[in-house]
Amino acid sequence: MMGKHRSPQLPDDDRLYEVGYRKPPEHSRFQHGNQGNRKGRKPKAKKSVTENTDDILTRRVKLRQDGKMVWMTYQELILLKHANKAVQGDVRSAQLLFKLKSQDKDPASSEGQPLDADEVAILKRYLADVIAGNKSVDGSFSDDYRDYKDPEDES
Repeated sequence: MMGKHRSPQLPDDDRLYEVGYRKPPEHSRFQHGNQGNRKGRKPKAKKSVTENTDDILTRRVKLRQDGKMVWMTYQELILLKHANKAVQGDVRSAQLLFKLKSQDKDPASSEGQPLDADEVAILKRYLADVIAGNKSVDGSFSDDYRDYKDPEDES
């Protein structure tokens, strides 16, 4: 019985070699000088300096700290070394740490961002309450908080 994808059996004198695993038929082999991957493998994309720096600084290293083995990133280790030098009196390390701290602002904070209309309205109401004596500057209500009426509700 012949299989669905098999070629018919040739007589032994017509067959030059056995066709099978890793032995393709001659008609489907690569021709001489005409190999399968002429252009070769594509080169890996080169990383930028920022990507390389991020890769290095986020690598983790195991070290002994106060008698215990701890995992730390290279970035944490560098900052710890600078902090230790700053404590010992190295002014440059202290300046570097303070500079890094001032540069690393929380991106979610709205410091330095303009206020939107809702925030301006809240501040105006708060200021009106402080001026009217309904609230103290620290935000707490005065003793007569039961009589407090919101100026927005008077419409």
